[in-house]
Amino acid sequence: MSERVCAAKYTVHHAQLAASFASARRARRLARVALLNPTPRERLLDAKGRPYFLWDVDMTLATFEERLVDPDLEVRGYFLGKLMRQAKPDDVLAMVSLGRIASEWASLEPYLGEAKPFWEWLVGWWRSSRAGR
Repeated sequence: MSERVCAAKYTVHHAQLAASFASARRARRLARVALLNPTPRERLLDAKGRPYFLWDVDMTLATFEERLVDPDLEVRGYFLGKLMRQAKPDDVLAMVSLGRIASEWASLEPYLGEAKPFWEWLVGWWRSSRAGR
């Protein structure tokens, strides 16, 4: 077999492997997303436009979402912690990524209350799965 034929076969094989790895990554990503069951937007809100997880304050979802991107890290941490403490995990992950939760952990951790062990476990799992890449 000539060198050119060997190189061509290697290139094709390499491309097939790369495609299968990309396909596997895509499948894993889709599987993670497919497992989430967030509350539909129309069921998330009460008659006043408040999401169910803001039962203790009179705030619309739009105002709450603004607080989640506030330039002040403490404000973001408070409202992100409130979301993580009071909403279903699926609804949390529909609004913010685990990467963002991990990166803002120090500012939101004080506001997690009894939900803290769950979120510590999930963020720890996420970090270890990213380290294995």
